[in-house]
Amino acid sequence: MKLYKKIAALVLGAMLLSSCQLIDKIDGVINSTSSSSSQSDNPISTSVDLDNTSFCQNAVNSDTNYTSSTSNVMNMSTASSIFAEVRESAVVVNACYAYNSSEYNYITSGFIYSKIDDTYYIVTNASGIFHRYISATTNITENDVIVIKDGDFEISFDDGKRYIGQFVGSYDAADLAVFAITTQDDIKLPTIGSSDELELGDSVLAIGTPSLGDSLINSLVRGTISGLGRRQQISYNQTIGIKQYTFSVADYSTFQFDAPVNGGMEGGPVVNSNGEIVGVISYKYLNDSSTVAYESLSLATPIDDLKLPIQKIIEDGEFIKPTIGVSIADVGPMTIVQRTANNINDNVYTGSYIAAVSTGSSASKASVGVGEVIVEFNGAEVKGMSQVSSQLLRLQKGDSVVMKTVDKSNVSHTYNIAL
Repeated sequence: MKLYKKIAALVLGAMLLSSCQLIDKIDGVINSTSSSSSQSDNPISTSVDLDNTSFCQNAVNSDTNYTSSTSNVMNMSTASSIFAEVRESAVVVNACYAYNSSEYNYITSGFIYSKIDDTYYIVTNASGIFHRYISATTNITENDVIVIKDGDFEISFDDGKRYIGQFVGSYDAADLAVFAITTQDDIKLPTIGSSDELELGDSVLAIGTPSLGDSLINSLVRGTISGLGRRQQISYNQTIGIKQYTFSVADYSTFQFDAPVNGGMEGGPVVNSNGEIVGVISYKYLNDSSTVAYESLSLATPIDDLKLPIQKIIEDGEFIKPTIGVSIADVGPMTIVQRTANNINDNVYTGSYIAAVSTGSSASKASVGVGEVIVEFNGAEVKGMSQVSSQLLRLQKGDSVVMKTVDKSNVSHTYNIAL
């Protein structure tokens, strides 16, 4: 079983299915947070009811419903009716990879997102489904890490139906993957809401399948929004001999909720009190480096951050996040000594400190100054770098963005930056 770390350690669900053999000596992985998504052709798969078919035997290697959200607290009867509706769109993504004469099998949760003609598009969590392998045994670098996305995929529903899945594309830096199935079956589409309207105290449901698989398919957990704008960092630790290597996988903004998420539920939908999907389950917070037990501290990617990446992956097979060309650090966690060293104005307590501006970058062309603190980006208040990252996921190359800063003299600046 492999272990991911993201500020803490995260166990990813993997289990034995069909003839696929789970290999416990799974090696490592890296996906650079600055890389673009993987590409693939448009899905051309044919739907098949695989109830009587052995998955991965001999493996070798739109329509989208949108509505606005409102804050609310749901009662038990509301939760039950919402679950009855959304469960029809919730799925398990099964993957089988052949590599080095061995078969590797992974499962993770997901949900139907949209439909174009007879093709349904499925959103899930990239880190939970792809096979990751370190090819070298000494002097490991990023070039030695292989992320295998070319496998056999099945999409299963809790009514027993299973379909051949087609990998469409991913944006690994936000831990997003998109799959597709093509069928004339009428599968219910969920309603996609707005995560921007979430407030602390709102009730949410999360639906996913723990690592034990179909015997626990579409488990329902219920909780409350307990934090917004949380930074999610996922990395992978790999020990070779006596040396431990750490590779970055993803870095993105999340919201926090207190439903007890379990391994394997990653990629499943988080649903508000109106029955609208407002997030994608990321991970339960764990820490293998201490004896502290964290309970019901779960994170999810806001759906509004993923709408454009999902759209671009469906259309083009990839999403490329634009950059502005600055190196930033959060002001909030800085000590008094660090604030003094960086000349942070006494009246500025949050925001993103600009430590460097790249020559020739969009920020450089707009004359953004080193030492300024970003306090607003694309109309959103910036408390830390997660808000900047979140807004960049909603923009494309060629767009213009307004950025507001405060310098060490407490003078405000407004920049129009062409991405």
